[in-house]
Amino acid sequence: MDRIVIGGLEGLDPLDTTEHYSVSVALSGGGARGLAAIGILKAFEEKGIDVAAIAGTSMGGIVGGLYAAGYSPDELISITHNLAFGQLLTNAPARKTMFLTQREERERRLISVRFDGLMPVIPQGLTAGQRLTSLLTTLTTKANYHCAGDFSKLPIPFKTISTDIVTGREVIHDHGSLAEAMRATMGFPLAFTGLEKKGQLLMDGGMVTPIPVELVRKMCDSVTFVVAVNTASRLLTIDELVTPVDIASQVTTIMTADKLTAQLQAADFAIEPPIDDFGLMAFKFRDTLIEIGYQTGKAAADSIVRLLRQQRQSMRYTMAQVEADSSASTVGDAVRKRLLGKTLNRTQLVGTLKSVVIDLNLFQLEVEPTLLGISPKGTREV
Repeated sequence: MDRIVIGGLEGLDPLDTTEHYSVSVALSGGGARGLAAIGILKAFEEKGIDVAAIAGTSMGGIVGGLYAAGYSPDELISITHNLAFGQLLTNAPARKTMFLTQREERERRLISVRFDGLMPVIPQGLTAGQRLTSLLTTLTTKANYHCAGDFSKLPIPFKTISTDIVTGREVIHDHGSLAEAMRATMGFPLAFTGLEKKGQLLMDGGMVTPIPVELVRKMCDSVTFVVAVNTASRLLTIDELVTPVDIASQVTTIMTADKLTAQLQAADFAIEPPIDDFGLMAFKFRDTLIEIGYQTGKAAADSIVRLLRQQRQSMRYTMAQVEADSSASTVGDAVRKRLLGKTLNRTQLVGTLKSVVIDLNLFQLEVEPTLLGISPKGTREV
């Protein structure tokens, strides 16, 4: 049995009769396709599924990071509505701040190439995304301050992954600047430059871990059910392989196919929205992608709730002992009277504990499992 909290600032509402279920969520990348995860998270909230921990790569790292920072799905949708993605994924300053000659010069070129002596230095990608970095910093400054740089202290514990292309190793980001961590996992060959840090060149985490299922499974001891959301790119047809970015994406998809399959199989439930018709850069279809994710998420949520409900009903707890110290004697007596010697499933146990909170007018009731039963501790608001 896991720790149960009723009331207070972090616990279950004692007056809420809705059954809530907790899962950990792993999000893949996929560029614009990854926006479908916003709709899935929205569906989860509506269906009473709480996200206990979240981890993501690439676009999944950005969606997951902002959700973990406290943004609701509706707020994330609003953020996407207010973004001009074509302008966001660039280094260029706002056009209206430039002189006419600067505008004309910038508009004549697609990519800048600098020279080291007589040798051209080809950039890692078309953009370093300074505007995106600035936006992420603005959106996460408050959350970063409150968690003091520890991502496990965010409203929802969060981790993201990048790939150090110098060593080929996975790099896990769980502390520091949240904006920098999300920026690191977004780097993609030929499209979006990597992040240089301490001798590392950090790029898309999906190159080593397409969906961080095992990572998120270890993030919350009390929640073992992991949902994997796969929005990664499919293999493109020969007619769709037009740009260098398309080819780089295709190579990555081929090289990570086995890992992707293994990680999906390792999850307790996998969600794959039907978004094959949308490419990495299909940001103009963001509303459609989010809606597809929402509809897919609703159907998936119903299945997840059924599975978790079956697990709850099949598990029984026999309260052979109710331990309470002298400071919690009143609470202990009330819990002991209602539970001692009884065998209940989790739903029945939580319902009984809620009734104790209401009857004793407690601010919060915290119950820890013991070897033979439980140890309750109640507090009153002062």
